[in-house]
Amino acid sequence: MNQTNGWVFGKRNDLIVFCGPLLASIILLGMHKGNYLGFGEVTLHFAIIQTYINLAHLYSTFWYTYTSKKQWKRHGSWFIGIPLGLFFLNLICGHFFGGTLFIYFIFSHFSIWHFIKQQQAWFHIAASRGVARDKLTLFIDKYAIMACTMGFVLSSQSMEDSRGWFQPGDIVEFPDFLRWPLLGLSILFILAYFTRHLYLIIKKHPTNWAAHNVFICTLLLWGYTRLGERTVLTYYLNQLHHAIPYFLLGYRYMQSQRQAGEIYWLPQLPMWLLGIAIFAISGFQGNIEMNMRANLGLFSSFNDIFDNTSGLVLMSFFNAINITHYTFDMFFWNRKNNPEWTMALGER
Repeated sequence: MNQTNGWVFGKRNDLIVFCGPLLASIILLGMHKGNYLGFGEVTLHFAIIQTYINLAHLYSTFWYTYTSKKQWKRHGSWFIGIPLGLFFLNLICGHFFGGTLFIYFIFSHFSIWHFIKQQQAWFHIAASRGVARDKLTLFIDKYAIMACTMGFVLSSQSMEDSRGWFQPGDIVEFPDFLRWPLLGLSILFILAYFTRHLYLIIKKHPTNWAAHNVFICTLLLWGYTRLGERTVLTYYLNQLHHAIPYFLLGYRYMQSQRQAGEIYWLPQLPMWLLGIAIFAISGFQGNIEMNMRANLGLFSSFNDIFDNTSGLVLMSFFNAINITHYTFDMFFWNRKNNPEWTMALGER
């Protein structure tokens, strides 16, 4: 049963977790350009967004996987094998393939694919609830949200002007002549989306405002960060938009599972204390990363970090944690592997 009337988390919550990061991004950009309260310094954005938002959302995944007795029974071998395998793969690649050039390239592709798939998933969840769609609308919706995410990413990856993900050149680049056809096709699907849904509204058909909310927020933020003014904040603004809805999903999931009788390790630990613990762990990793990058420049190549063994081990460990999170998300938020997860969306 859908208890949110078509919205992903409910109307008020959707406006907060999808529109809120967009508003926060506008404010942060203004503060960065005006250098208000020290926000002209990139390291401050790194400390706040990367450490206490992005890393915190990453570590939150492990609280409702590794601390769940039920999930250990289902996926225990994956919980051990995936991070260990990724850690040693990072070590081997770092040692034999010239520092981080290879590792960083693979990591960037995992990261951007993860961001794209999650953003598309929010839209598809919203679009599939509350309002029935015909085949034409389904087709347009599918490719319009792809245009806002993957289409904008590919359009910004020409060899002449690669925007990259973390930094220019860290993901696949395309010949410049492909840029404009890709961008043109993306714009056509976006225009088709607005044209189709405006037509349906004029014809008095029910419309799905939850899906439109996610779509417009995605269009504005991804359009700016991928195609708009180049700024060191673009990746961090995507992190903000990526992590905030995920926090609510994880919170709702643990709440629903506890109510259903799920047993977690430390079962009496309140959610606010879990939050403090996650922020503390994130702060520890963020502090190490900032110290390691202090003399490199935030968007310089990570290759210099791997000049010593301790740096190789530390960054292999951090990369393994990140990619473990990406991998878990591919199978954990899936009805086949975890049928109860939709309870976090108000379904029974």
